[in-house]
Amino acid sequence: MATVGDPGRALAVRLRKLRKSRWPDISITQAELAEALSGRKKASVQLVSSWERTSIVTLPPEDRLNAILTFFCTRRSIEARPYRLIGEQDLTADEIEARAVLRDELFALREAALALPEAPPDVPAPSPRSIVGRGPWHYKVGPVVIVVADPGNEAPSASLDPDRSKLSRLADLDSLMELYGHLRAVNPDLDVRYVSARDMQEDDWTAHLVLVGGIDWNEATQDAMRLTPVPVTQHSDDDDPSRGCFRVVDRGEDLSFARVRGSWRRPGPGTGRGPVLPGAQSDEPGEDPDRMQRNVWQRSLRSGAHAHPRRLPGEERRVPGAEVRR
Repeated sequence: MATVGDPGRALAVRLRKLRKSRWPDISITQAELAEALSGRKKASVQLVSSWERTSIVTLPPEDRLNAILTFFCTRRSIEARPYRLIGEQDLTADEIEARAVLRDELFALREAALALPEAPPDVPAPSPRSIVGRGPWHYKVGPVVIVVADPGNEAPSASLDPDRSKLSRLADLDSLMELYGHLRAVNPDLDVRYVSARDMQEDDWTAHLVLVGGIDWNEATQDAMRLTPVPVTQHSDDDDPSRGCFRVVDRGEDLSFARVRGSWRRPGPGTGRGPVLPGAQSDEPGEDPDRMQRNVWQRSLRSGAHAHPRRLPGEERRVPGAEVRR
């Protein structure tokens, strides 16, 4: 709808209304009007359509608007097909009067539209900022190595089986695929690869290292926690990994956060248990989450689904720049 103060669009709406309903029993198409106007100066359907378009206003030139006035001031323009323009000198007194009324209306709208300041060009909305080259996972140089656990107990030669995928040996595949895709997207020009902790080479320790999985399964995480001076450590219970926890040293205070059914729980003073942390899942009535986790762990060991990769006591492993002993 055209509004007051929008004369350009009001003119477009008025021209369309003239064509569609100037004479109630006749609705003239844009092609028919273009053909009639072409009797004086060639016109096209696209040109007529542009004058009636309200989304992007196109004002008709004076000579075109005068031709339109002449066409619609007399019904003789549509007495025969194809429709035609009557010469102004052939108009009757009544037709000249009707033309003058239309002229005052349409030219007033055109002049008002021309008097408005030119609208600034439409600026396209900014596209979402690309993730390439920014964010916490962006690195200026490579390589970037993702290290995941290999919970299997097969010999390394088992990976050479052509009927078995290398990925079938690895743990945490959902995390690996999501992280690997994101790292490749953010660092399109860098070498980003993944490797199992058992297949790591010495040079991998000099790359940007991304560790997936905790100390129970990922040997590289065990080594990195011992060699990196950060105030967060992960601890595990050899007899029952569900009793493991993260320990944070904050201003001399040692805080422990234990895992409970997919949530992290901070033990209360002297209890070993405590309130669920914000965002954690609460336990269902009648269920002992610790007992449930122990049962799952014991079933996994009996079925052989997970072979614990941790080294035996006294076993040594060489890490570049340090000697790690257990």
